[in-house]
Amino acid sequence: MTNADRIRNMSDYDLGDLLQSVSSGAGNGNPFISLCVDDNEITMNFSDIYEWLQSEAE
Repeated sequence: MTNADRIRNMSDYDLGDLLQSVSSGAGNGNPFISLCVDDNEITMNFSDIYEWLQSEAE
């Protein structure tokens, strides 16, 4: 199961929590996104989002 599959299978409640945890910004001139999944904060460059979505969920 990929991270994208995991998100697709979330309940409305879990998806709402995930969306509330998403933030973005620009550190060192590089845009990034942060989100909290299972109480773990994940920060990645925008260019890495598709790779993360396609990677295997933990």
